[in-house]
Amino acid sequence: MNYANTQTERDLHDAFLDEAAAHVKYKLFSQKAADEGLREIADAYDRIAGEELGHAEMWLREMGGVSDTRNNLKQSISGEMADYKTSYPNFAHNARSEGFDELADRFSMTGAVEEGHAQLFGDMLDRLESGGYESAREDIDWPVRNCGHVTTQHQMPGYCPLCGYDRRYMRREMCGN
Repeated sequence: MNYANTQTERDLHDAFLDEAAAHVKYKLFSQKAADEGLREIADAYDRIAGEELGHAEMWLREMGGVSDTRNNLKQSISGEMADYKTSYPNFAHNARSEGFDELADRFSMTGAVEEGHAQLFGDMLDRLESGGYESAREDIDWPVRNCGHVTTQHQMPGYCPLCGYDRRYMRREMCGN
């Protein structure tokens, strides 16, 4: 579906960002609850964080944000370059101009990390394009813990075609094992 230049496209983007942020926030809240000895609350946060990640994945895929590995690497390089060339320098400048020098330094250091990410993705893209990777294409069984159905294919399916449970209920088993 082509959502280009529609309110729905903007809504999908916002939904993705909201769900991704909730996932990270709830993982941190879970760790805090666990540190305080509140295991039941920590477990609930973990479960919900996983669901929020599932929602983020769903919206990213709906937007066409996941492609083949070559294009994913190109997209990742572009994003990381924007972070280290524009976003983090701007964040650091703003923080410094408002007197938050320590935060400005952390923004700058994070920008340097983002530059390293861009370089790593670039190196992987170069290696991929020069044939330096071998694709593991063995058949894999993906049994579903919920219903017992087994799908055999190269990549983990997004959901079980029998019961509809998502990939978190699947585990990898090499065929013949």
